[in-house]
Amino acid sequence: PGGEREENTVLLPNNVLVNDSYSVSMWIHTKTSNPWSSALYVKFESGFMGIVPLAFEGNSVCRIRDSRHVNGWYDVAACSLTERAWYHYVMTYNAKTESAMVFINGEPVGHLENVPANRFVNRVVVGGDVFQPSFNGHICELIFYNEVKDYDFIKQLHWSYTQNEKFIAFDK
Repeated sequence: PGGEREENTVLLPNNVLVNDSYSVSMWIHTKTSNPWSSALYVKFESGFMGIVPLAFEGNSVCRIRDSRHVNGWYDVAACSLTERAWYHYVMTYNAKTESAMVFINGEPVGHLENVPANRFVNRVVVGGDVFQPSFNGHICELIFYNEVKDYDFIKQLHWSYTQNEKFIAFDK
């Protein structure tokens, strides 16, 4: 339901992410926008990663912070999302190529190169972060992959949801 910072959130075990390269898949439905509220926040020893469905003016962002550098802000700008709609959001990070990608509903919408790797997960929070009010909405089918998933896999994953006869994500 949202709330103040770090209210109404779910803390997951740190070992859901053990690789420097990873992918995260989830369905997101924002009820009420709290600009810059994270649906998922991962605190690393040297920074963080946050999936922000509605950062500013309806734009979604995957923000990666490298605290070792003053200018270590890396925003993978995705696309405009709206309140009260479901989106399949996938974020991948490749430590070898130092690149991050965002996919919405199975399609690539954002890519950023030269993003330094953050290592050693300290905290995994669903529904908020330490900076903003909590996320107000629904999150489901949250899956962590300890490897980079490619376009074909992500497209097939999205298709597998939407072609399932019991799929109801687009119902309001």
